[in-house]
Amino acid sequence: MAFAMKHRKDNYASLSVMGVEGASHGQTVATLSVSDAGANVANVPTYDWPVAPLPKLKYPLAQNEKANTEEEDRCLDVAKKTIEQRRAAGQDVAAIIVEPISSFGTRQATPRYYKKLRAMAADEGIPFIVDETKTGMGQTGKIWAHEHWWLQDRDGGAPDMVTFGGKASMSGFFSSYDYRLNPHCASFE
Repeated sequence: MAFAMKHRKDNYASLSVMGVEGASHGQTVATLSVSDAGANVANVPTYDWPVAPLPKLKYPLAQNEKANTEEEDRCLDVAKKTIEQRRAAGQDVAAIIVEPISSFGTRQATPRYYKKLRAMAADEGIPFIVDETKTGMGQTGKIWAHEHWWLQDRDGGAPDMVTFGGKASMSGFFSSYDYRLNPHCASFE
């Protein structure tokens, strides 16, 4: 809705959310639509929403830095082209959602990839959502796994929204001021 209002889109049905492969965001039609196909074990009909590739990194990282940078750039180019193609077709990407560590294969990219994906979302005016359901509450040595990305203002800033659950013993989300539900209430910064 925030994307639609900001970009003056009247037809919400033409909007989509872009996920990243390897993710599992939940079992609703919408969350399955941005999750890896392997998450949809019941074969629930889903929306035609895009899923961007997650880089397949080579380890050890230090010895494969050049190849990994090229792989991350390839994945970022695919994400950028997907956004452009959907916009040209009148099916804008209205949000991007990513897990810091993928549910399938427990893969992740380097902080560089996430910074560039965040910056791309900010440049395009697309909300950037981080799903910390499986990685939040100190599972990675920091309260939120996305803290390992060291996002700065030059990268587009902190995520617009963060979802959580699992080890938190409750489910919820917090957002930046721009995405708070009630403009008269404060929200997490």
